[in-house]
Amino acid sequence: MGGGGGGVVAPPVNNGNVQPAEPAANSQSSQWDRPRQRTVWRPNLAAQDWSAESSNLLAAQFTNTDLYGLYLKMARTLRASPAFHLDYAEYFAKSGQKRLAARILSNIPEMAGDDERLLRVVACRLELMGNLDQAIDLYERARGLDANDLQLCRDLALVLADRADARAAAKDFDGAHLDFERSLDLLHRVVMDGAPESKGIRTIALEDAGRIIARANAAIHLPQPAIYNPFDARLGKLLDMDVRVVMTCPPGALVEMSVREPSSEECGIGHMKTTIGGLLTVASPAGTQEYGLRKKMLGRYEVKARLVSNSEEKTSGPALVRVVVYTNFGRSDEKREVMSVKLKSGEGEVEVGVLQVK
Repeated sequence: MGGGGGGVVAPPVNNGNVQPAEPAANSQSSQWDRPRQRTVWRPNLAAQDWSAESSNLLAAQFTNTDLYGLYLKMARTLRASPAFHLDYAEYFAKSGQKRLAARILSNIPEMAGDDERLLRVVACRLELMGNLDQAIDLYERARGLDANDLQLCRDLALVLADRADARAAAKDFDGAHLDFERSLDLLHRVVMDGAPESKGIRTIALEDAGRIIARANAAIHLPQPAIYNPFDARLGKLLDMDVRVVMTCPPGALVEMSVREPSSEECGIGHMKTTIGGLLTVASPAGTQEYGLRKKMLGRYEVKARLVSNSEEKTSGPALVRVVVYTNFGRSDEKREVMSVKLKSGEGEVEVGVLQVK
């Protein structure tokens, strides 16, 4: 699985925006490359919109109230409530005040103790805000509490790869080298896990690894030492795709993803392979799910999600699901969009967004 053919160096994705990939140096065309089609991803803004769980915060948005002052005042009595801090941090993040949001989130790890699930929730929020260093620190702390969690290994590996991209772009090749190798080592541990129930997460991690190897090979050049690739060559080539949608659930939440294709055929838990080749891979309903399509059909792809249950809702509020939408996954013209969607118990199926391929 080594080599950089068809690779891509993608800049880190922050703030839920599309980040077009930079063409890899001397990249070769993949056998799956086709004439470029215009694709447009339209997220469902209603599903993304922040809605305060606190009536005080909701009311304060429509007044001249000093919201940070209100936060400090309410923290005197609600300091021990993670959902309280998460609510306010999300409001400030959505308002563009990310430094303030990160400061508020920093209160939660202090109270988390050995709560690995809560640490991962905060790490994910920081990652979505672009605070990669802080997110990595918390993922590492959570992994110290549960080193055998394959989903956690993958989460940490992906944020390390994003930081490697950022470091390579800043010419910090030593730092990028370390992050790329650590990321691949973690994904290798996932892929080589022998448990029958880990088949789904192994498949998803193998696809992630192929993409990261290509990006690393394109980013790290002589005189820097080559990136060590722990994967056996027999595991195959880069698994590129026209369309890839990956949905990752927070700890304690069970979510079902589905994609309605242009043919009106729906790929979901009850029908995991479609006529045009769409395939749903499920690590577990409480982990990561992936829709992949090697050769696209032009038209409209509707991405939906349904919260089945959430054991952590009282602690950390509605489930914040991370969704990554790729077009031309693993190729020089890859595009990626990262977003988050809040899912609440009892609200049924929610449209996450629509990918329009013209």
